[in-house]
Amino acid sequence: MAKRISKTKLTFKRIISFFRILMKSSKGLVGLSIIVFFIVIAFAAPLLTPYTPLGQDPSRAFLPLSSPNCAPSWLRYLPTFLGGNPALSETIQVIKSPGTPLLREEGGELDVGGDKEYVNITHSNVNFKYSIDGSLAITYVSNEIGRRNITVSIYKEFDFPFSNPPGRIIGSVLLLVNGTKNQQNLLNIPVKIFVYIQAENGTKMKLFPPPGYVYEKYIKSWMHSEIPYGFTSIKNSYEVIIDKPLSGAKDFDNWISSVGYAGQQQLSFYIDSQSHFIRKILQYEYGIQAKRFEEVYFPKRPSKYRFGIDITFIQGRDVEKGQETTVYLDEFGLVLYGQTFGLLGTDANGRDLFAQLVYGARASLYVGFLSSLLSVTIGLIVGLFAGFLGGIFDEALMRINDFMLVLPGLPLLMVLVAILGTSIDVLIIILGLLGWNGFARVVRSQVLSLKERPFVEATRAVGASNIYIIFRHMIPNVMPLVYVSLATSVPGAITAEAALSFLGFTDPYRVSWGRMLHDFQTSGVRTQWWWVVPPGICIAALAISFILLGYALDEILNPKLRERR
Repeated sequence: MAKRISKTKLTFKRIISFFRILMKSSKGLVGLSIIVFFIVIAFAAPLLTPYTPLGQDPSRAFLPLSSPNCAPSWLRYLPTFLGGNPALSETIQVIKSPGTPLLREEGGELDVGGDKEYVNITHSNVNFKYSIDGSLAITYVSNEIGRRNITVSIYKEFDFPFSNPPGRIIGSVLLLVNGTKNQQNLLNIPVKIFVYIQAENGTKMKLFPPPGYVYEKYIKSWMHSEIPYGFTSIKNSYEVIIDKPLSGAKDFDNWISSVGYAGQQQLSFYIDSQSHFIRKILQYEYGIQAKRFEEVYFPKRPSKYRFGIDITFIQGRDVEKGQETTVYLDEFGLVLYGQTFGLLGTDANGRDLFAQLVYGARASLYVGFLSSLLSVTIGLIVGLFAGFLGGIFDEALMRINDFMLVLPGLPLLMVLVAILGTSIDVLIIILGLLGWNGFARVVRSQVLSLKERPFVEATRAVGASNIYIIFRHMIPNVMPLVYVSLATSVPGAITAEAALSFLGFTDPYRVSWGRMLHDFQTSGVRTQWWWVVPPGICIAALAISFILLGYALDEILNPKLRERR
């Protein structure tokens, strides 16, 4: 027991002594410092960013964080002669609590208004209540016979202080409509919905619902449903109305959702300025073509705006007194995504690039360490047995080694990854199986020299077995080569992974620096240097750090290079 403790202390002292020597080497100090920095970044990634490795909000991964191809936020504060642009817009969340649509009178942030027939919220025809699920219930009750339309507007006013328009606009609205119905199972008092955004002293520009033409020609055929939105088109008009009770999606408890994209398998609740429907609204209802939604709604000047919903209750000529229709309003919100975001901006899908950068350190270190460990282990085994056993073993192993050395590296990697899959674990195995050849030859040459040394002959003379000689004499004497090779082979694995990812052979579930470069290449943008430069610098810095560490280890462990101290 005492001998084991003393050996442990001796080993610990040797490790401390080794690191002291390493710290005296400028190459080793710089290389180790950079490696430790990236290791800390990799492990601290969840603390450095609240987003997922792909740069998404973990609670709403289906939504972008900001506009596509955003610039970094600090670009707004740079002088213009250095490339800064103070006019760039930032993200504004217009309604802070979209899931709780409270009126201002109830301590919320929404105001109420209406047309000339609507007086105030105490109007005898209209009542406001809050349902158990938190939605706002607006109920219209007919108190006289005769044709009339009553419009209630629920809105939020806000300031947009930027000269440039937003990069993207995403809003949402959920509606549930019910009420008294006639013999045809239709509402006695149908409803017309108009979600809008309005500049100060400007006209109301519609966001939702889509025009009747689009509803009839596109939505039904794409969604493969009779009433995906729950609207009915008005003949010879782009307008739609809700004339059926509980007419929303059946698998969504009959709620009408502002689906952003046709053809989606799940309801998304969102109005998207980049969707097909918004373009059709501009084209058919306002006669505007070939213009971005944001450029139309937000002229290049700061201004006050209003985001709201007009609910028009349509009372027909023959409607009796006491008939009612209730509209439940929920998830009423709007976010104006700016043209700047975070430390490094966003990619073409509105995902955070800084999150991808810090999590990319994990993938690069993971691939570099494990593939190098695998390749060095294989090379050590092959070199030991080829050099120590000799004869037919040596000949067979070296011919296999020679065959693999002449194979083209990157094309072979591309073929194997295409066949076996782009998983990062598959890539590690492939890099490990293809990267041992050079190190095996180095180990073989060292073993050929060692087995002729007098201490090995003396060990044989006393009857030691080959296994004993390999583990007690060969492996300890080639371990310095193992350490140096481990350090110098990591950069090759890191750059190989980056090259494959850049060419598109990347794990779809893992982010890496090479994947960031690939996404930049396929995005079509060429001016966002903050997207491509940081991962490129990280790849180069990590590769150089291991090379510097390898040189330092070689100087310390190689007697021919060791300096007198």
